[in-house]
Amino acid sequence: MPRRALVPIPSDDVRTSTSSSQASTETDISKCLLPWIDLKDGENPLPYQPVDSVLLTRSSHVAYLYPQLFGQPMKSTGLDSYRSLVLQWDCGALSILGVKIKPNEQSKAIQTVMSFQHPQGGFGGGPGQLAHLTSTFACIAALAILLDGADQSLINETCARIDRKKMYEWMLSLKTPNGSFAMHQDGDIDVR
Repeated sequence: MPRRALVPIPSDDVRTSTSSSQASTETDISKCLLPWIDLKDGENPLPYQPVDSVLLTRSSHVAYLYPQLFGQPMKSTGLDSYRSLVLQWDCGALSILGVKIKPNEQSKAIQTVMSFQHPQGGFGGGPGQLAHLTSTFACIAALAILLDGADQSLINETCARIDRKKMYEWMLSLKTPNGSFAMHQDGDIDVR
């Protein structure tokens, strides 16, 4: 595999909080990659570095992820159809980081996911949106993460709110004669 020098992403010289944050992130990542950049194919990597030599700014990750469980910042409204995917990613990341969501906030996040449920089955990317297989997977995965370790009554209540019969019928309606599934009604086909 050809090696490439570490170069920053080209800039248009317009400084914004996003471009400043990106530059800072690139610098942090570069510090971790530089020791390996000049290795030739077949060379052994540098001596083992303990994991604690790499700093994960956990608090920054949590500060970024946590608010997204409860709505979308105005600057992200263009991602409205991806809310289910962002929510699943946030829930998974927070779980990996060991963050316990407070019960009242857990209920609010579950309410958000449930608002994506389509009346004819499945889940959309956001409230009132067309049901989509990817969004449905993301919502069910987010609920599984949110309900991990939850009180059994909350688990039962949440599962009872998922219209499994309609979801099953909707999923069968997406199945094509060759065994693949359309991602949504009259949508693209995914053979995975």
